[in-house]
Amino acid sequence: MKQKKSVSTYAIAMAAAAAIALLVIWYEIDTYGYSTVYFLSYCSDGFFTSAVFFIGFGLLTFISEAGNFYGIQYLGYMVVCIFPFRRERFAQRKDYFTYCTEKKAQQKDRSRSAGKYALLYVGLGCLALSLLLTFGFYQVGR
Repeated sequence: MKQKKSVSTYAIAMAAAAAIALLVIWYEIDTYGYSTVYFLSYCSDGFFTSAVFFIGFGLLTFISEAGNFYGIQYLGYMVVCIFPFRRERFAQRKDYFTYCTEKKAQQKDRSRSAGKYALLYVGLGCLALSLLLTFGFYQVGR
């Protein structure tokens, strides 16, 4: 069952990357007009945009699961505790060390997401495809 989930995760990520690439290709064709010479350039731009999104979100997921956003999360927690509707919530607020300790314990209980690897691998694949299409564009353009 875990393998099916992993395959579907990669399939969904690839479909999303293809959708982003197609939107960029469609936009550039609509804006600059269709030309067989520049079509490879449009495809390269589309897959590069997908690569930037997927690699960026994949790296942010890795950073988030490492616990590097606890400070920002604690800031949101304190805003909720300082301006409560009930006074009991303000009295029960936690300090930063307790908050981080509880978050780390919660994260150990949850399983790591397989989606972060899908994001990175699909993003790297889109980047490789973008580079190949760019190389093809310059070979055809000669």
